[in-house]
Amino acid sequence: MNPKRDLWWTVALEAALYFSCPAWLLTDREWPPNHPAQFALALFIGATAALLLCHVLPALCVPALSAAMDTRVGRLIRWPLGIWFCVGAATWLGQLGAIMALFLRPDFAATDPDQLAPRAIAAGLGLICVMAALMPPWQQPLTAIALGVGVSLVGASFWVQLPGMHIRSQSMVTEALLGDPVPVAKGILLAAAPAVILAVRIGRMGVEPRQIWLTGLAGIWLPAILSVTLMSFAKIWGARFYWRPSLPIEFQYAFWWMVEPTGRSARGIWPLSLTLLAPCLICAIWINDVSRNWPWNWRKLLALVALAAVAWSLMDGPAWPNSPQKWLWSVVAVSVIAALARLMLPGRRVSTELPHPTTPYPPEI
Repeated sequence: MNPKRDLWWTVALEAALYFSCPAWLLTDREWPPNHPAQFALALFIGATAALLLCHVLPALCVPALSAAMDTRVGRLIRWPLGIWFCVGAATWLGQLGAIMALFLRPDFAATDPDQLAPRAIAAGLGLICVMAALMPPWQQPLTAIALGVGVSLVGASFWVQLPGMHIRSQSMVTEALLGDPVPVAKGILLAAAPAVILAVRIGRMGVEPRQIWLTGLAGIWLPAILSVTLMSFAKIWGARFYWRPSLPIEFQYAFWWMVEPTGRSARGIWPLSLTLLAPCLICAIWINDVSRNWPWNWRKLLALVALAAVAWSLMDGPAWPNSPQKWLWSVVAVSVIAALARLMLPGRRVSTELPHPTTPYPPEI
């Protein structure tokens, strides 16, 4: 086990979040040419808020809050939060798996109205990600694939559609009403919310505060700035090339150059499915890290099976929102509350020592 290597693989997984479809969807209201100064301000505020709330504060608070959460009152708080985080992560993992299936086979929507095939693929993907969460060496190739494909796709889209900078779409009367910087800042923050569990891992590694800030800049702040900026211009230029009236202008226009060579088929967008590996893996890490102190016995196995059944039933049901934004906001809110609670703890010093190999990890929630 190499702590330094594990730390930087964790940072790479954080960065992969911003080079994935969920992050691009959450920040899909950008149109920089209309409000350049406001767009730059939204980028800075969103990336800085994500750095603080989803990386720095959780990592710094973990050593002090772990002991507090092991008290009787702490356990009363920890259990409901743990259940909520596990249900949310498992449900979102299933939804992302179904989306990946549709990226791979767009005809599923027409040929499988009951969505059984996408659900089966989602279940298989979920199992793979859970196994990877249990076995850290599996996480590295999945992280490398997700980050490599995400960076390559958005970089290629920016380059290939660069001529769109100098044209105007004949189908588009005006671009003046497009773009809203405020949702972009919110989207940047929400896109980083799943990384809180990775920040908790970093905090448990005993990393020094200075290195926590550096890893946050490398894993959250810079990827947010780069991904949102490149994606926004690639989407604009793609819309100028391919947009037609009555169709919504969404982030997919950044990748429409991949679809055009295949004609009318949408199969050209299948590489986007690989970017979903990062958020899927992080969802599995949520489930694994929240439940890692449970001893492996029939009770834990039964709890995990029940969790999978609940997530399966909630994936498309009315009881769960179509998007995971409520769950993501709850993660951010708990991070803020944890930081405030840390400030009120009397005189607890943050330990920078690594836990002993034979000592169980402290509670994560």
